[in-house]
Amino acid sequence: MCNRVRRSRSGFTLIEVLIVAMILGIVLYGVLGVLAASSSSYRHSSASLDMESRGSRLMERLVDALRRSGGTTLTSVPVNPLWTTTLDFQRSQGFEGVAGNWSEVEGLRVDLAVGSLRWLREPEMASQAVIDDVQSVRPMLEGEIANGLDDNGNGLIDEPGFCVTRENNAIRLHLTLEEEGPNGSTLTRSWSTRVTTRN
Repeated sequence: MCNRVRRSRSGFTLIEVLIVAMILGIVLYGVLGVLAASSSSYRHSSASLDMESRGSRLMERLVDALRRSGGTTLTSVPVNPLWTTTLDFQRSQGFEGVAGNWSEVEGLRVDLAVGSLRWLREPEMASQAVIDDVQSVRPMLEGEIANGLDDNGNGLIDEPGFCVTRENNAIRLHLTLEEEGPNGSTLTRSWSTRVTTRN
């Protein structure tokens, strides 16, 4: 009679270890894919929110300044469908006796070649001071192409990324910002607001 020694099996075979490593690799690959996608989504959302914040902050400040300006202090603003990319105005600072007291002249200037909108104090003077400077102004408003037509349905023809128009006793500001987002995507955001000035 053969005396067989029975060994107890304690451990894993090489095939079992390879199967477990392969399963763990697949799970890890899936987890890393989800993390990469969420990281990309976060960067895109963060860049979009940053652009939204800059544009909204500028428009809110402009609306506040223009509401305090006198309609008679505004430079000539054309009526729809015409527009302008420059605007000069003065803010009311109250009354001194019976006469109104006005601030220094402030102005908005657009340089579409570099995509900037500058808000200046004393814009025609050599000593002009920059109140705000926003980059990434799109050459044309969102939805607009240079073809002599109103492509985006706002009543204006071939309007640039920042423009001002007159609507009865108010003015309307239009702004579109566009910049490259994460992963080469294009981020575009537009604002349009109507402002009634003082008489």
